[in-house]
Amino acid sequence: MVRLIRRPVDSSPLPFGGRECRCDAAIGVSTARAGDANVKQSAPPDSSMSVELPFAPVDDIIRREAGSLRVGADATEELARWIQERGATLAANAAERATADDRKTIMAADFGVEGGHDPDGASLPIAPVDRIARLDIDDRYRVSMDARVALARRLEAYADTVAAAAAVLAHHADRRTVKREDVETYFELAPYYDME
Repeated sequence: MVRLIRRPVDSSPLPFGGRECRCDAAIGVSTARAGDANVKQSAPPDSSMSVELPFAPVDDIIRREAGSLRVGADATEELARWIQERGATLAANAAERATADDRKTIMAADFGVEGGHDPDGASLPIAPVDRIARLDIDDRYRVSMDARVALARRLEAYADTVAAAAAVLAHHADRRTVKREDVETYFELAPYYDME
């Protein structure tokens, strides 16, 4: 797993023996839920930062939606970047809701989900989702376990939607492999459709 580093790729010194990850940035679009005026516009994932999520669960989500198609590692990495960006945005908005209610603890309801979820039912691991939730919020906030599970469920539903669309785009391109460009194309087309 690669830890998040928020600095340009060419800065040094880099951890992990100087290894760096580079990828092309996708085109930025709105990833807000229909009718959710509090969700801010999502910018394209910063290609100079590493991804908090392990790629294996993201790859499993894409493969679940891709059926018989193969899945490129670049598609998995791109989707993981978008999941991270979406999670950080949702958590920042949830923190604003908690502040409006004069709370320091982010609850499941702040993500628009009722509490009481089973953490074992989520495909995305809870610990990295918790780290994603804390990327863009102040340290004074606590994130309840139900909120972590709720965020993981929302991010998994988001990933399912993107992965299913990427698989359709790969079929449309008459390819047998889901690639990064399929995920990127989804976000290019997203403004034209009612999302999530």
